[in-house]
Amino acid sequence: MKSTKRIISAVLAVFAAVSMTACSQKAKNIDTSTELGKNVEATASYVYKKLGNNPKQGTEMSVISLLESGYMDYWDDRAQNYVINMNTFIQKGGNKIADKKNILWDQYPIVFETFTACGIYADKTANADLTQGITVDAITLMGGFDNKINCLTALECGGLGVYQSYNNENLTREDLVEFILGLQQPDGSFSYSGMTDGLTVAKVTSDAVIALMSTAQTEEITRAANKGADYLKNTVKPTDDLYDVCATVIALNYAGRDARDYVDGLAIRAYSDGSYSKNTADKKGNIEDSSYVLLALSSQYRFEKGMAKVYDYSESYGMAHNKLSPMWKTYVNIMKVALGFIILGLIGLFILSRVRIAKWRKAGIYNERASRMYTDAELERIRKEKELHAQKLERENNRSVDETDAKEINETSTDVNEISGSGDDSGDE
Repeated sequence: MKSTKRIISAVLAVFAAVSMTACSQKAKNIDTSTELGKNVEATASYVYKKLGNNPKQGTEMSVISLLESGYMDYWDDRAQNYVINMNTFIQKGGNKIADKKNILWDQYPIVFETFTACGIYADKTANADLTQGITVDAITLMGGFDNKINCLTALECGGLGVYQSYNNENLTREDLVEFILGLQQPDGSFSYSGMTDGLTVAKVTSDAVIALMSTAQTEEITRAANKGADYLKNTVKPTDDLYDVCATVIALNYAGRDARDYVDGLAIRAYSDGSYSKNTADKKGNIEDSSYVLLALSSQYRFEKGMAKVYDYSESYGMAHNKLSPMWKTYVNIMKVALGFIILGLIGLFILSRVRIAKWRKAGIYNERASRMYTDAELERIRKEKELHAQKLERENNRSVDETDAKEINETSTDVNEISGSGDDSGDE
């Protein structure tokens, strides 16, 4: 019995170790049978390693690209640590996305998107209402016009209608759509005067196409987005600025168009370790450029696989609260198998116990009440004592029988002798 228990315990320990190991690993849910899949895997591996275990504010693009590539899921330590660190960062900033006294107005959309990609309700995280950063006009414009465009994508990243505007906020979805449409030029591009911070017409146009294709579609919105996609296709070349090319890939995919030519063009900036660099003179890649390329590669990969778009987190939104991630589904499946083994083990123990009880009953040593207090060794001792006692009784019975037989023989001999003596007397007479 003890050896059986040890075996069952060992099996359960192995299952527990395997299941916890499986859940601690990266998802790596990437099909590497294609060249694109291999590139996604290689770049994701580089970004994952460079990101480190404790990502903080400023690593949003790396976290998003890794999540959307399928290389990791939102239960990964890196994703969870980002949320923890960012919550602390927001709380220190007085419930604003702020570095000391400097409020990062243009960071609200990307932080909002990253929280959502991690399965967290971004409007209530860190006891802060981050929706104000993407739905209050005065705040959004502090980050610039392009920031206001990205606010619509952030608002819709959890799936259409997930993030609701509050009554005290003055910027609705309709307002954002109207603002973006007002930036479109006759040639289909989106731009505005005084663009700064290195923004290009291609980048702003890409952001506008992505935002418009993320929201509820009307004929006007679809037409404007398609005109923007046409502009990108006709003007942006695969050898152009790295960020313009990446943004174009994502925008074209959002408009339902294949961007493989642009993805292939990114190869000239690639290095053997899977990294990328905007400037080929650098002779090596970096995590910032590689993260943006990874998102573009993932966008094309998801487009070819028929998966959700890279800024559509409706499948993961709220997952950390009410659904299981892919790796935790694996954990549950492993535990189901372990539970099956436990049940089979218990059934085996039950059958074994019934067989033993039947044997003990047959041997006359089983007592239903007393057996609960005895160990196997004690029961074996009792069985042997009973067996010895039975043998003793048998020997005594045999001895008694032998003595009785001897007495009967003696009595018989005496009778025979008496009869024999009587016969001799009569003969003499």
